[in-house]
Parts: sequence; C-alpha cells; structure tokens
Amino acid sequence: MILADIIKKEAYNSGIHLTGITTADDLSEETLRIQYCLKEDLIPVRTGLNEKKIKKFCSPSIFMPGAKSIIMTALCYYEEEKEILYDEPVGEIAPYTWRNNYKFLRKKLQKLVKFIKTYSSGNFKVFVNGPLAEKPLAVRAGIGFYGKNGIIYTHNYGSKVVLGGIITDIELPPDKSEKTDKCNTCNLCMRHCPTGAIIKPYIINRKKCIQYLSQTIHEVIPENYRKLWENRLYGCSTCQDICPQNKKVIPLRDLSPYGITGSTIPVIPLLKLTEKEFREKYRDNQISASWVDFNAIRRNALLALANSGDNRALPVLRKALNDTCLQVREIVEWGLRHKR
Repeated sequence: MILADIIKKEAYNSGIHLTGITTADDLSEETLRIQYCLKEDLIPVRTGLNEKKIKKFCSPSIFMPGAKSIIMTALCYYEEEKEILYDEPVGEIAPYTWRNNYKFLRKKLQKLVKFIKTYSSGNFKVFVNGPLAEKPLAVRAGIGFYGKNGIIYTHNYGSKVVLGGIITDIELPPDKSEKTDKCNTCNLCMRHCPTGAIIKPYIINRKKCIQYLSQTIHEVIPENYRKLWENRLYGCSTCQDICPQNKKVIPLRDLSPYGITGSTIPVIPLLKLTEKEFREKYRDNQISASWVDFNAIRRNALLALANSGDNRALPVLRKALNDTCLQVREIVEWGLRHKR
C-alpha cells in the first residue's frame, strides 16, 4: 500500500470523514477572485486585505518553504438540534458554532501527523481555519465543490463540514480535482439570503453577509437589516439550511467535546458579563475568538432582545442607552423606537 493510501485510511479510522491530496502550487484563481472582490468593494476595507496578505493566503510555499503536497481533510459537524426551552429571550448560534469543530479537527490532524512520521521523515504543518485558503485547496484535492453561496459542498456531507489540512515537503500523488457542480439551475440560497448578500453565483458581498457582520463592530448594520436579523447572536446559516444538498446529511454521534454552546444562549444574562467573563465562559468556542469583537456580540444580543417582543427587554435596552460603544447605542435607540 502506498503512503497516500495509508494516510487516507488512518485519517478515516481516526474520525476524519474526507481526505484528499493536492499539490502545494499557488492558488492563482483564488488570488484573482479576491482581487476582483476588493476591486468591486465587496470586502470591507477594515479587513486589512492587501496584495501582501492575499499572496500569503494563496501561496502554500510561503506558509512552508519547500512544500510539495497538501493533505486536505473535511470533518462533518452535523448534529440534531437539542433545543433547550428557556423562559427568557435567547440569541441564536449558527450550527457550525454549536461546538468547536475546528479544535476537534486540529487535534485529529496533529495525531495524524504523528502517525505519518512513523512512515516518513518529512516536515509537516497543520492548518485549520486559516492561514491558507482552504476552500480552493479542498476543491483541488477532490474533497468537494463550490456551492453558489461560496461554501464547499461534499457528496455525502453537504456543506456541513469544517476544513483543515497538513502541508508537507514530501511528495504525494495528487487526487483529481472536484469538477462536479450539483447546483445546476438551483438558486435557492441566493433567493433566500436575508440580506441578498449572494450577489451572483459564488460571489458574496461581505458587507451584506450576516455571518460576517455578526462578528465585527466596525460595520454598521443597516436599518433595513435589523428586523431581518431576527434573534441571531452569532453567524447565519440560512443559505445552508435551505439547500437541498443538505437535506440527506445524517446526524453524527462522534461530536466535538470542545466549546459546547448549544443552538441558543440566553441574552439577558450574557449582557451582564464583562468581556473577561465572556471570553472565559466561552473560551473554547469561536464566539470568543480573538477576531470576534465583544461589542459585536453585545450589539447582537441587544438586537435579538429588541426583536424578541419580550417585555423584559425594555429595562435592559434602556440601561444600555448610555453605553460607551456608538454601534451598541445606535442599535439600542433603534430597538426602543421599534418597541414603542
């Protein structure tokens, strides 16, 4: 059995659902796509993306000089929602964030590297959720294909996966890239996106995307989005929930034990937390990641509260009228006007 097959077998046995291999060549098409989105003002300036950062993001050889191969993997995270019925307003968490699946995958990949080292003396680096462009690498490794919502879809697990990889300086035979496009004429994700962020197939306007807006305080949530926001606390999965390709995905039993939040979090107790308390309480979950602004979480919680229709929201909103964050105050003022 050749090493590539041994790696794939061990990955599957360790609970990694899909594995494919590709070269460490630069991602020229992804570079052009990002440059186009920047030119069309579809990516906020505050992300700090520039030519240097795009090059690093799309150049595996910068991440590991001398790299020859990349082992790309996908871990399915789909689970049945165990809804907890709270007698108070809650904020909704996007399904991929109900628990920390990225950490779960990273640990599996780290164990896989130790296994591979019993067969090879090469160098290896694990990456999950950055700093390389994982989606085009997954396509090139034959794991999946792009949906019109810009998310990677797989044949057995739909888009209910997180991606990660291992880059190495050993040479492994690459798999054929995934050319399938099951979307065909379907455009349900485009039609049902609450804010119309999918402006054309495969192109997303991040300034409109609730997933992006929910984690940053620097972008203003337009007034016409605020009712559409409903009770989201972090993330948005509408484009995936509506997709027919996700309807047959079977819930898993082997789930990440890290950073479990569940599908909802009560927002009034959350708003009483300091940033330190919040990051400690949810330290293993993405909602407390360094790139997620605490004021954005507070703003989202207040917006969910304003949209709840619950009378207990009023005193909490009034108390936040003097908040030090302008974005928070703006949402509170809107919420109080909306509730009158």
